[in-house]
Amino acid sequence: LLELRARLPCLQAYRPGTAVIMSSTSWSPDEDFDILLDALVQFQKTKSQICLLIIITGKGPLRSQFESRIQQLDLSPQIHIACAWLESSDYLALLQATHAGLCLHASSSGLDLPMKVLDMFGAQLPVLALDFPALPELITNNHNGLTFHDAHTLANALVYLLADFDGQSSPILARLKQNSRFLPSDDWHAHWRRSVLPLVLS
Repeated sequence: LLELRARLPCLQAYRPGTAVIMSSTSWSPDEDFDILLDALVQFQKTKSQICLLIIITGKGPLRSQFESRIQQLDLSPQIHIACAWLESSDYLALLQATHAGLCLHASSSGLDLPMKVLDMFGAQLPVLALDFPALPELITNNHNGLTFHDAHTLANALVYLLADFDGQSSPILARLKQNSRFLPSDDWHAHWRRSVLPLVLS
């Protein structure tokens, strides 16, 4: 991360020992990032001493609105949020250096699975994900990630994930990371045909 910080402005707040969580988005109404902001407000009330950096990549219509709301929050100096647009090579490099992924995808059909989770599993990242009916086809809660339903449960998931974080990992993070490796033979279309198509046809 220190090497990446030299060329990626979104990492300027990073210091050794910081827990880094990454998300990607098209900034559409399908993803409610207000859940994240409300969760961070609740997280800081736990008096956690962990430094936390949330990096959100992508372009879209709601980004400026989100950044305006960040400015209105009274977050502690230990919590940082950075929005960025990254080239694909930098995106992949950052994924591989990050501690965990975050997915706020809310499926309107309940069946479409977010490709970003496959990207994160490809980098062996455990994922914090907003729950919806088809999500268990990708994420088993407390096995390869943590699921949440709202800001309160996301805040609790962050506390749980980062308990005893030593600057590199935590016992929970290490266990979830071990289980988050996707098999090389798995790809998006094969996983969709195996897991989601039967639900569509049923």
